[in-house]
Amino acid sequence: MPGVFSSLWRFRGSKASVPHIRDRRGRVLASLGPTPRNIQSRSATYSAMPSTVVHLAFAGLLAAALLGDHFDRRALAVVLVVVALPDLDSFLLFTDAGHRAVFHNVWLAVVPGLLLLADLHREEPFVRERWGQWGVRVAWVSIVAYLFAHVALDLADGSVNLFWPVHDQFYTLDGSIELSDREGIVNTFSTDGLPLLEAQGTTTDRQITTGVDPGDEATERVFPVARAGWELVLLVVGTATTAIRLYTQETGSPRLR
Repeated sequence: MPGVFSSLWRFRGSKASVPHIRDRRGRVLASLGPTPRNIQSRSATYSAMPSTVVHLAFAGLLAAALLGDHFDRRALAVVLVVVALPDLDSFLLFTDAGHRAVFHNVWLAVVPGLLLLADLHREEPFVRERWGQWGVRVAWVSIVAYLFAHVALDLADGSVNLFWPVHDQFYTLDGSIELSDREGIVNTFSTDGLPLLEAQGTTTDRQITTGVDPGDEATERVFPVARAGWELVLLVVGTATTAIRLYTQETGSPRLR
């Protein structure tokens, strides 16, 4: 089922997230609306998150842009599998870490990246010897796609336990960049040039519910596909672009004029 692993933060009769009154810097002044019914003893998360198919659409765009002449069905499949795998942590019901932590962290990009870099500096690199330059390009693009098409997308539109298990803390990237006639450029995404991540609890006090694990049996299981306009646009454009790129690559058709 499309989006089967997607995070589920909803309550009936409402939009995906509880509306907030915010000031021009994005700080929450007050919350509106009823408390979602899926709040548990641990703080349940109930804001909309990108579905798995939205992640895959973004990954397809990155693959089409970055794989170059190595773009083919096999390369695309590898990238899409890597980007879809993180949502398998929805099934880790035996641990409180679970979703948005176990397979959603920077280490799953940093460690393979360092190993690949070390391998390529060997006299006889294993990846290049086994799969040639195709394998090297696909490996790098897969790491980039995992980091940006999945982890970063969740970070910007929800929360991720970015440094788990080294540091147990959920973060979200929230802010704005504005051009003001009085204050000039107003950037609340960063402070002194450093990204400003908002801490949002740990695995012991924060539960992120999913269609696989809605929190309790009374809660409806929903597997979203697209829950916001920008997600639908990304889903359609990403899927169409990837399909056209694959068609022109395999048929040798001239580029669209």
